[in-house]
Amino acid sequence: MDKLTKKEKKELRHQEWEEKLKTEQRNRLYKKIGIWTSAIVIFGLAVWGLIAVTNSPASQTQTTANLPAPDAKDITIGTSSAKVVLTEYADFQCPACGAYYPIVKQAVTTYKDQILYVYRNFPLSQHQNAKPAAYAAYAAYKQGKFAEMEDLLYTTQKDWSTSDSPESVFKGYAKQIGLDMTKYDKDVNADTTKKLVENQANEAINLKVNSTPTFYVNKTKLQTPPNYDEFKAAIDNALSKK
Repeated sequence: MDKLTKKEKKELRHQEWEEKLKTEQRNRLYKKIGIWTSAIVIFGLAVWGLIAVTNSPASQTQTTANLPAPDAKDITIGTSSAKVVLTEYADFQCPACGAYYPIVKQAVTTYKDQILYVYRNFPLSQHQNAKPAAYAAYAAYKQGKFAEMEDLLYTTQKDWSTSDSPESVFKGYAKQIGLDMTKYDKDVNADTTKKLVENQANEAINLKVNSTPTFYVNKTKLQTPPNYDEFKAAIDNALSKK
C-alpha cells in the first residue's frame, strides 16, 4: 500500500473535518425540526382541547334544580310574568362584577320586555364594604331606584372599596339620586334588609356558587360568557324554547 504524502494526509483530515461538521450541523437541524414539530403538535392538541371544552354543552351549562324562584323580596327588573328569568349572584365590591356590569346592563335594557332580571347579593368575606353596599342598593330598590344606585356603586367602585366610612359615601349617593332620606336611613339599617342579604348569601353557598358574578337563565347555570354576544345568545336560546 502506497503511503500518503503530507499534503494528501492534510487534505484527508480536512475532508474528514468537513464531513464531521456537516454531520453535526445536520443533527442540530433535525433536532430543531423535532422540537418545533413537537411544539406545534402539543399546541394544536391544546387548542383542540380548549375548543372541545368550550363547545361542550356540559361545560357551558348546568341545570340547577334547587335555584330559588323569584319572590316579593327579590330585587327585580323587567316583566314579572316573563317565562325567562335571568338571575345573577353578585358582589358590589367585586372587580369582576364591576367589569361585567355594562354587559348585564345592556342585556337587561334590551330584554326588559321579555325577561325578568333578578339581582341577588353574595357579598364575599374578603370585601369589607360589600355588605354596606348591598344594604344601600336594597334601600334604593325599596324606593324604585335600584338601577340608579347600582350604576353609581359599580362605576365608582374604586372610590369606596377601601373607604373607612362607606355608609357616608352611600348616603351621598342616595341624596344624589333623589331618595327620601328618612326612608333610606330606616331601610338601610333595618334588620329585614340585613337578613335578606344574609339569606341570599346563604342561598349562593347552598347552590355552591364559588365566584361572582354567577348567572342562571331559568334554572340553567351559565359559564360566565366572555362577551355580550354570547350572553345574548344564551338568553335568545332560552326565549326560543318558550
